[in-house]
Amino acid sequence: MSVPDPRVGTVLQGRYKVLDRRTEGSMGVVYRGERVQLGRPVAIKFLNEGYAATEDGRRRFEVEARAMSRLEHPNCVPVTDFGVDQGSPYLVMDFVSGQNLRQLLVAEWRLEPMRAVAIMRQVLAGIAHAHVQGIIHRDLKPENIIVSPVEGHGEHARILDFGLAKLRDEGSFTTGVAVGTPGYMSPEQTSGQKADERADIYACGVILYELLCGQKPFHSESAFETMRMHREVPPRPLAVAAVGAQVPAALDAIVMKALAKSRDDRFASASEFRAALEQLESAPPPRATGGNRKTMIIGGAIAGVIAIGVVASKPWASGGAAAPAVAPAAIDAREEIEEHANNPPPSPVDAAPAPAATLDAAPAPPARSATANPDEIARMRALADHEPRAAIAGLETLTTAYPDDPAAQYALAAAYARAHQRRAAVQRYAVTLRLAPEYKDDATLLDDVVAALGDNTSNDLAAALIEQAIGASAIPHLETATHSHSRSLRYRATKLLAKLR
Repeated sequence: MSVPDPRVGTVLQGRYKVLDRRTEGSMGVVYRGERVQLGRPVAIKFLNEGYAATEDGRRRFEVEARAMSRLEHPNCVPVTDFGVDQGSPYLVMDFVSGQNLRQLLVAEWRLEPMRAVAIMRQVLAGIAHAHVQGIIHRDLKPENIIVSPVEGHGEHARILDFGLAKLRDEGSFTTGVAVGTPGYMSPEQTSGQKADERADIYACGVILYELLCGQKPFHSESAFETMRMHREVPPRPLAVAAVGAQVPAALDAIVMKALAKSRDDRFASASEFRAALEQLESAPPPRATGGNRKTMIIGGAIAGVIAIGVVASKPWASGGAAAPAVAPAAIDAREEIEEHANNPPPSPVDAAPAPAATLDAAPAPPARSATANPDEIARMRALADHEPRAAIAGLETLTTAYPDDPAAQYALAAAYARAHQRRAAVQRYAVTLRLAPEYKDDATLLDDVVAALGDNTSNDLAAALIEQAIGASAIPHLETATHSHSRSLRYRATKLLAKLR
């Protein structure tokens, strides 16, 4: 059994009662709490001791916490109070319900282009406000952006964790530990240079790229290799990376500008980045051209052909000059060095049934079964044992034709796992569970998803899937994983066990 958290149930300085523990990261632990007497829900984040271990660190912490309290924008979650409890500094923020973008990506893998643009416009509005206040976030990532549905107004995006940001004109509390997550750090951050507002613009470019194609522009088994790639490797165009989705060339160009290696080549401000996206939204949709392909109008602005495809995806070359000696003293545990590298997976997308309207006045097709031929699925599963890539190609065709058949999705997921394309496997297993939750007790699914915790290309999706859809069924498999030869797998399995028990 897990050890009870000693903070739960305590009252901080007579004002905030700690109700339960919610999330934990490399920089601190977040709890749900309430304002005593008012009963107002709040989020309380305790920072790790290293971030304010000295008197000077605590003084700077207070200066910055006061600055964060000045944030007043609908797309920001500001710090409303702060304090120190038994030597541990904490921040108090409004409690916001909804899904963060990581959870949204786990559920949907990638977003329709105009939906992604609409969310990013809101994020950039909040970041622009922070920059006017002299605040640079420096740790923007999907986990720090929460999206809530608002009746009649679509989705409302808000930025979290401004409490770990940096003031532009004042020193930031720091103990030699790098602030940021390697997958979202700007090239200048990875080489130890001082970050300005354009580091946030770069991070927003990474997030938008990931929303559009389901994976970050750079990922590697090694966090240091990931940081080198941010400095040296050009990102693949979205036209190549976003398999099966039609990303407009204008949007591709906007994202590439945000991801420029030199900050002087990026957008000069968050407002300029946002304005570029606004122009894209106001552009008329492209004209459709012949054929019998079904189309879906995305956000009333772009027509995109929805299809499923598989491309051979090679890992980025790791040759070339070694990373410079300047490197962060600590990195997010989720981006730690892996012991066993795996090829980055392709980016399959959850197939959605096409709308009834077609470009051509073709007669309606005859009714057909909603499920694939079981014998054909069985044949593909047998093929996956010795020719997984051939099985993947066949199963991609089946799942395109029968997107709501959980057996076909499950077989495709297993084939991806046999081919060591673990991120793609986790994605398809999630589709399977959405269609048929009873698969959460399937031994093969559990083995493959838990194994994906040890792969740096898929551990985030695997952890979220276990927490959100599998739950206690994963406990025996996680217990086995705590004895794995992989340090990364042992670490992540242990953390998940503590949450599930």
